[in-house]
Parts: sequence; C-alpha cells; structure tokens
Amino acid sequence: MNKFFRAKVLANIYLLLIISLGVVVSSILTGLNKGDWSWFGRSGSIVTVIGVLLTARPLIRLGFDEWFRSESVISGGSFDPSASEIEEGRQNVLDARASSIGIYMAIIGAIIWGYGDLIKF
Repeated sequence: MNKFFRAKVLANIYLLLIISLGVVVSSILTGLNKGDWSWFGRSGSIVTVIGVLLTARPLIRLGFDEWFRSESVISGGSFDPSASEIEEGRQNVLDARASSIGIYMAIIGAIIWGYGDLIKF
C-alpha cells in the first residue's frame, strides 16, 4: 500500500466515523442477539484507536517530515491567497475538527472498552 493511499484513507474523517459507528452498532446487535456484551466492550478499543487517528490527522495527512516543516515555518502570507493556501486553510479547519472529535471519541471509546461488557439485559 503506498504512502499516499494510506494517508488518504487514515485522514478521511467521514470514513473513520462510519467505520467506528458500524463497529459499535454491529457489536450492540451481536450483544442483543447472543446476550454477550463483551463484544460491545471490545468495540470501545476500535473507537479509541479511531479517536487517536483523528486526533493525529495532521501528522497522518502530511507525514512526519512535512508536518514538522509546517510547524516550524512562519508565513508572511500574501494579499490574495493562492489556491494552495486556500486548500491548506481548509485542511487546517478539518484537522482542528478531527482533533476535537477524536479526543471525545477516545474518551468514549475508553469508557466503552472498560465498562461496556458490564451491561446486562
């Protein structure tokens, strides 16, 4: 798997949210069907990992070298932003949104992971 494809998949906010939701819903359905809530508890680990990936989106999207370079460069900007500056601004907004979502997902995932199997119906 090449670096670009891996970064593109792991930086896709909506894909990661859909995967997380799918894992949680399928584990709830399995728990209801089998009466075994350990699968729901285990789904918390997936939610936690996806939360960490979302929090680290800028690093995943750019790669370490480019991310480090972008953190150490101070741009004077220009009067009219270029297309690349507009896209960079859009990606920065998405990075911030992914990080805030990721923090909450990691917390919720850790709670589910720790206590999800204690549910009894």
